[in-house]
Amino acid sequence: MTETVPDITNNPFSFTPISSATLHLSTSVVEKFKTTDPWSGFGNIVTLTEEEADGIGGLTPSLSKGKGEVYDLNGRRVTDSAKGIYIKKGKKNAVKEDS
Repeated sequence: MTETVPDITNNPFSFTPISSATLHLSTSVVEKFKTTDPWSGFGNIVTLTEEEADGIGGLTPSLSKGKGEVYDLNGRRVTDSAKGIYIKKGKKNAVKEDS
């Protein structure tokens, strides 16, 4: 999770309707993003809980045969397997039955 606001000289959001998008941030940087362009243009800037903010980055070997970080489609680290689609090593993986 970033602790600084990325400096963007060319606005990558110029053709994107970010005024109707949500930006999820850790508590420590929300106010910085709310006052810095182009980030301040997001229609909704919300704070992640500590659990959500810390969830991006751990190992979850219970979800697969190999080691690796596994996330749900919202970017949260997953620790228990269930039916659904998960991201591991940048690729989507489907779990068809509870393990």
